[in-house]
Amino acid sequence: MKFDSKTDLAIKIIMYLFIEQDSKSFEEIHRVIGTRKSILLSVIDRLVEAKVLKKGKDNLTYYLLKDADEISIYDLIILFDGSINVLDDYNNSRKNNLFIYEFYIDRFYNEIGKFLKINIQNTTIKNMISNNH
Repeated sequence: MKFDSKTDLAIKIIMYLFIEQDSKSFEEIHRVIGTRKSILLSVIDRLVEAKVLKKGKDNLTYYLLKDADEISIYDLIILFDGSINVLDDYNNSRKNNLFIYEFYIDRFYNEIGKFLKINIQNTTIKNMISNNH
């Protein structure tokens, strides 16, 4: 599954703030997550609107408003992509071919889709960090 670039940035920002356990300025976040400032700021603003991040009292720093256990990958995908279709790549290539057992294949992909959606809903930022260390 491929994440939208803004979803990917959101995950990186949240992971960075979770690992650092401290508020960070926009410039500090930008130094670690090298991307265009305007895109980074739009992602941060969206996370603030969604009450995932909060601006510090000085309005120059950001910190996590939610614990990493409360932020699911699924929520971030919905926030930045609006919807989720985990089998897009499979469906597009599959439409170009005729399958004798199309009914069974559709059922198979639907079951995979349900499985992936459930796992994405249950995967939090903290899980991702724990699995990488």
